[in-house]
Amino acid sequence: MNNKNKKMKTLHDFFIKKSTKPNSVYPLILTPSTSDVIKTVHQIKEVLDDIDPDDPIILTPSTSDVVKTVHQIRELTVHFYDPVVELPKNRIELSKRVNYGPYQPVISFPRTNIKISFHENYYTQFKWIEYSPSKDAAFCFPCRLFKGNSINGGQIDLVFTSKGFKNWKGSVRSFSRHQASKAHLFSSTSWHNVLNEKPIDVIMNENKALVLLEREKERLNNREMMKRLIDIIVILGKTGKSFHGHTEKYTDLNKGMFLEIVDLLKKYDPVLKNHLENGPRNAMYTSNRIQNDLISSIHNVSFRNLCSSFKNSYISIIADETSDYGHQEQMSLVIRYSDKKIKYTSLQRLLKVDAQAIFNSLNDMLVNKLNLDWSTVLAVCFDGASNMSGSYNGVQAKCKEKNSKLMYVHCYAHCLNLMLVDSIGLRNKIAFNFFGIIQLIYSFIEGSCIRHAVLEKVSRDTNSKLVTLKSLSTTRWACRSEAIAAIKSNYSILLQAIEEIKNSTRNPEIKAKAKDIPEVKKQKISSRVDRNKETQHFIESKKEEMKYSCYLVTLDEMLSGLNSRFNQETLNEYVCLSNTFDIDIDELKSEIKLLKNFSNTEIPKGTSTVTIIQWLQWLSHSDRADIFNNFNKTLQLFTIIPVTSCSCERAFSKLNIVKSKLRPNMNQERLDSLLFMSIEQEVCTKIDYGK
Repeated sequence: MNNKNKKMKTLHDFFIKKSTKPNSVYPLILTPSTSDVIKTVHQIKEVLDDIDPDDPIILTPSTSDVVKTVHQIRELTVHFYDPVVELPKNRIELSKRVNYGPYQPVISFPRTNIKISFHENYYTQFKWIEYSPSKDAAFCFPCRLFKGNSINGGQIDLVFTSKGFKNWKGSVRSFSRHQASKAHLFSSTSWHNVLNEKPIDVIMNENKALVLLEREKERLNNREMMKRLIDIIVILGKTGKSFHGHTEKYTDLNKGMFLEIVDLLKKYDPVLKNHLENGPRNAMYTSNRIQNDLISSIHNVSFRNLCSSFKNSYISIIADETSDYGHQEQMSLVIRYSDKKIKYTSLQRLLKVDAQAIFNSLNDMLVNKLNLDWSTVLAVCFDGASNMSGSYNGVQAKCKEKNSKLMYVHCYAHCLNLMLVDSIGLRNKIAFNFFGIIQLIYSFIEGSCIRHAVLEKVSRDTNSKLVTLKSLSTTRWACRSEAIAAIKSNYSILLQAIEEIKNSTRNPEIKAKAKDIPEVKKQKISSRVDRNKETQHFIESKKEEMKYSCYLVTLDEMLSGLNSRFNQETLNEYVCLSNTFDIDIDELKSEIKLLKNFSNTEIPKGTSTVTIIQWLQWLSHSDRADIFNNFNKTLQLFTIIPVTSCSCERAFSKLNIVKSKLRPNMNQERLDSLLFMSIEQEVCTKIDYGK
């Protein structure tokens, strides 16, 4: 009985180590779960070494009492280097763990239901692999080691770092795929660097620096590529060319000017070629959406630069409306802030053309888009339409409600054109009929390709130079001079061509027109005796007849038109100076009297705009601007007052190029951006890529 008691050991006796320290107790819970391991594996090892392998051990788990041997205990014990055990946080212990390398035990690997298992040959084929007996799973040692690195080069595979790989059927293929992944390559490189006796934190910092360096290199490369795309957009915008083709595919033959130029530059530019061929497919930066973003960005930067040039100065507003090819009413806004400094700023669609709608649009562009105040506006310049020039409900009246001192200028070019058109109206029958015949000839010849071909044939047969015929325009007086010059140059061949058309045509209407155009009407002679001829003046020549019947009548109509149409407030110098500029008239007169005392060779002479600029230059160079302050201020402000609204007309000429018949459905934001690039080419050329 006593012998049995000696052989029999209790659970308490098992946990008592036989050593020189009899009271040392090592608590141990033996279970495959790593979360239930108490103390360290070193303590487990010490306990197991002091136990006879053949002695039975009585364990009491939570479910049932089980009797195990020491061999069974060792199988259940989790090894310190098992991949399921978290890597140590301590730097020294972590260094030892790294030096040990992957945990690669050679045991009897358990088989699955289909009789396959992990094989020790994997250790030779994949140096990085490690095996967990407790989980029967494979792990990647370098990926586990560096999975917490925030700058890892790719997506970490949780199967090889936390969960464990167990699909032995496709193991080699999965191991090879993981070995080629970006994250594994990064981790393997870091692991080998650690083994080269460099501290891990130093290596991680170096790797971080390398990654950041690569990112910076990629950023600079993208920046250089974007510069080229911006240059392409600026060139197309300046020239008013279209960007898109039939489709946006690179394989399409009609893919548009933008992609065509990109393809052309790719042949000679390594930066662009490398990006298009090796860059990510989802970041090519050549799609139509990116094109629109770049167009908008270029416009925003250029527009800010333009606005800064007149931010703190007085300005004048020039505005006009027209309809585009999309049948939309557009209003152009131009800012004048000194002599020869006139800048196009914006184009806005008008849904209504009444005075209130136009003023609301004008106010929105000035206040919200340009961030300007009405107090800085010296003058507004519009055409003579009633909705613009009305003194009570017109746009100019509503502008004066915002700033009572501003000046309204009715476009002088418009006034002059109206005066000239009136001078050859119905009251001047000779001039009226003359220009009517010129327009009739143009319509007759150019209204048919066949009749125009007859004119070309006569020109070739007679070896005469053919000048293109011009049509008349009610808004462009200069076109009349061009039309008259063309008729004069082609006079002889026109007569021959009209005669040939009359003889060859079978259309009675065409024959009648061809007969009436060159026919000279004979003057009727009265058969009665004029008894009062002594008191009458008789015209003795055609020249004298033209003088009295046309020339003098035209001059009379012109003088009448000048007096009626050019009677604007801008011509009243005293009202202009006192009301608009806040100039003391008496002080200004005193300064002018002093200037008259200067030598004639020293001060500028004349009354033109050029003379005003010369005066300003003289005052500045001679340091007399402060002495003649009122005179200098008056001249500076006079240079800001516009004379015509022709600047808007030039913007409309560009509008017909940008929004052409082939592009009538362009949206308003894109139209405004491209039109700005086409008009303000100098500003867009000087764009800073850093902004």
